[in-house]
Amino acid sequence: MAVYVRWLGHASFQIRTADKVIYIDLKKYGNVVEASEKADVILVTHNHGDHCSPPKIKKLRRKDTVVVAPKNCASRIGGSVTTLKPGEDAVAGGVKIEAVEAYNVKRFKPSGKPWHPRGYGVGYLIKAEGKTIYHAGDTDFIPEMR
Repeated sequence: MAVYVRWLGHASFQIRTADKVIYIDLKKYGNVVEASEKADVILVTHNHGDHCSPPKIKKLRRKDTVVVAPKNCASRIGGSVTTLKPGEDAVAGGVKIEAVEAYNVKRFKPSGKPWHPRGYGVGYLIKAEGKTIYHAGDTDFIPEMR
């Protein structure tokens, strides 16, 4: 079966399988394409507003939607959230979701601290329909990618 990946703007994507609609990093301001279909799975890579928008999540969430995010996003999103850190995985309706490292080694704030320090956010390996899709999250090219 085919898997369709649609870019919605910035880091936001919709993935469609035979029977699932998956969103990644719904954001708070205008998308190139507006997400409108209700979600089976919503993935959030980290807590920044351009990746984690509780109003957008609420708009596309059903009672049975599985929301997966790092722990630092859970209280902001509200409701039931499956929290993952790198190396952990979860299965949502036959879709396997594995969290992987995502952090900065080149992008720093004026204070000298990274915008996304190790442990703050994640990327995802999404396994569905015999295919694996990698969403890197907000990261630089890091050693774990090798």
